[in-house]
Amino acid sequence: MNTENQPFISVIIICYNYGHLLPRALGAIARQTFRDFDVVFVDNGSTDNSVEVLNQWRAEHPDIPVTLVTVEQNQGLAHGDNMGTAAATGKYILFNDADDWMDDDTLEVLAKAAKENDADRVIGSFRDVNDDGQVVKIRSVGERPVMWLNTMQQANLFRTEIYHKNNIQLECFWNDAEKTMLFSRYVKRVAFVYEPCYNYLVHTDSFSRKELYKRLDNPKESLDLLMSKFRSVYDALEDNEARDWQEYQTIRVYFFYLFSYLLDAPLRLKWEGYDRLHQVMLRYYPNYHKNPKLSVSNKDGDRFVSKLAFFGLTKLERLHLMKLLLLVFHICPKIAPVNI
Repeated sequence: MNTENQPFISVIIICYNYGHLLPRALGAIARQTFRDFDVVFVDNGSTDNSVEVLNQWRAEHPDIPVTLVTVEQNQGLAHGDNMGTAAATGKYILFNDADDWMDDDTLEVLAKAAKENDADRVIGSFRDVNDDGQVVKIRSVGERPVMWLNTMQQANLFRTEIYHKNNIQLECFWNDAEKTMLFSRYVKRVAFVYEPCYNYLVHTDSFSRKELYKRLDNPKESLDLLMSKFRSVYDALEDNEARDWQEYQTIRVYFFYLFSYLLDAPLRLKWEGYDRLHQVMLRYYPNYHKNPKLSVSNKDGDRFVSKLAFFGLTKLERLHLMKLLLLVFHICPKIAPVNI
């Protein structure tokens, strides 16, 4: 890659029919205090006015280089992601969801951390914001952060060379988890930003999270596909500490997947679905119940309440009591730990 005129950051936006929310995301990009960046905009088969919104913004901000990548027919977020990263030329990549927006100094803060640490990945804190613009949660990197436990792409920088050199390609519906896990296999130096600097829109009426049990057999959403990707990373790691943390994060994802997909299911399908998902987990990680990071006395990485939850859930599995727990969640679904 010619680095003479290489921007420091390529901001990738993958957009499918978000023309009504794009002005906020693009407006925040235009206000960035750090200016050494370009934009890669992937029109992921949109049928609305997304491209028109982009073109109007480009005309108003001719100083910002923009590459438009056109996907004629939507093939899913993973495909759009692969198209965007292939077109990125910056030293680092930042993914800006089309419905999210950065603080005015986001790129400045993240770039500073990248430069000071020569980081392969910068992981920042961010806010969950609802449809009314209210902050509902701060997603902090934690007081004693561990890279493997930060598996969302928001407020992250990824070194582009690692992406291209290792031909990282995504397949899964659970895009963030797959991306950060595959990428982290190659990370040597990581930097953390503790103050939130990015706003992640949580759609409270999102259809994509309803009746997920009906999509258990969707190949792109299957736990089998996700676990196969995770296991390939685990097998490639030589450091035992990294392996333990990678497996612990896999346990977190497994339980999140389990409760997300089974929450709305009829009781019989809850139990049948659990049997299937548990067997998938055992096939890829047969000894996960013995992971040393499940100890509640471990002070690194996870919050105490989360450690306690995962410790308890794995204990219930070993005692063959998970179906009883699922019965409780079936009766009282609002207490299901889908956000642990």
